[in-house]
Amino acid sequence: MSSPTPTRPTRPSSAGGDGVPAPTGSALPTGPAPYHHFLRTPRTRWWRPALAIVLVLIAYGVVNIVLGGMIFLLSSTFGLDLVPTDTSTVILTPALFLVQNIALGLMIPISLGLQRLLFGQPARFLHSIHGRFRWGLALRVAAVLTPIWVVYAIVLYLIDPRAIGVGPEPATVATTVVLLLVTVLTTPLQSAGEEYATRGLLARSFASFTGHRGAAFVLALVPPSVLFAWAHGSSDWTLIAYYLVLSTAFTLITWRTGGIEAAVVLHAVNNSITFMVASFLTGEFVLDRSAGSGGAIILIPIVLVSLTTAGVWLWARRKGLPLTADPAAGTEPSRTPRSAG
Repeated sequence: MSSPTPTRPTRPSSAGGDGVPAPTGSALPTGPAPYHHFLRTPRTRWWRPALAIVLVLIAYGVVNIVLGGMIFLLSSTFGLDLVPTDTSTVILTPALFLVQNIALGLMIPISLGLQRLLFGQPARFLHSIHGRFRWGLALRVAAVLTPIWVVYAIVLYLIDPRAIGVGPEPATVATTVVLLLVTVLTTPLQSAGEEYATRGLLARSFASFTGHRGAAFVLALVPPSVLFAWAHGSSDWTLIAYYLVLSTAFTLITWRTGGIEAAVVLHAVNNSITFMVASFLTGEFVLDRSAGSGGAIILIPIVLVSLTTAGVWLWARRKGLPLTADPAAGTEPSRTPRSAG
């Protein structure tokens, strides 16, 4: 009688990072996960988020250099006044405004592609924990915020026109039409690009370094917020505080609604309405972010953004929007129970 063929010992599956065995190679969370922790999967290795962070920053720099170089070359070659010579403030001529918006808008496909390439996770999960962009949610938030921001932008203009980017260059019919078209067509993409890169891929990459939910949220909030404030290039402490508050608001809204849609809308409404109002008043946008350029007026947007965040939070809680999802289980996220009363 022949001896039985010895079975080959099975190799233990790789751990999810906390010493707990998990299915090897899965690119999705193996249990309920909040938006910022969706890249903490059995496939997570330290180099994936590290590389993602580096590549996002490099991609943003390369896109800006290439597009900025093209507009500068075009301006100098044909003698066009497309690039301002004054570098003490941020002056956005219609051409530079368009280039900036396109450069940031390109961060949407770049972020979606890097998530798929480096983490193997379907790009659709960068929209939300549901794996789709919730247009209904986005449109409802936009319908509420738009009229509020129109009033806000007009109030800021009446207090200090510089606060909404109005410069000394007078508006003409041509500049108004061009700036309005660029604002309406590309500023929402610019705002979305910042959100997909910062609150999306960067926040998730930082959060994936740890399996601890609390520590992951801190990592999703702090480093991206610092980068967000730094990228705006301000040397005024009140403006820096505003950018940190703004980034915190976007992060909290993204977490509480389970997706990036509401943050994209808030960002887009904030930028678009302000620039649309300014389009009627100036021929080019001037953004003074030097020391002393902010001041007490910055309290207005800080308070408004804080109240908006609280309002979205309460609305999401009342609607029972889920905080987590388990995509590996193939089921829709369950709604969070509404509070009594």
